[in-house]
Amino acid sequence: MKQNQKLISEVNSRDNELMKLIYTILNQYRQYPTGLSDRTSRINRPRGESKE
Repeated sequence: MKQNQKLISEVNSRDNELMKLIYTILNQYRQYPTGLSDRTSRINRPRGESKE
């Protein structure tokens, strides 16, 4: 029984760490929502060309 409690608390702490990580990533994505599309437009367009 004590072993089970130990495992449960270990899983819970890992779960909390994962949730923090996911939350951090989502917040970064919210701050830079166009980062991904900017990157793909750079790939599709040769350097030196304007965005117009």
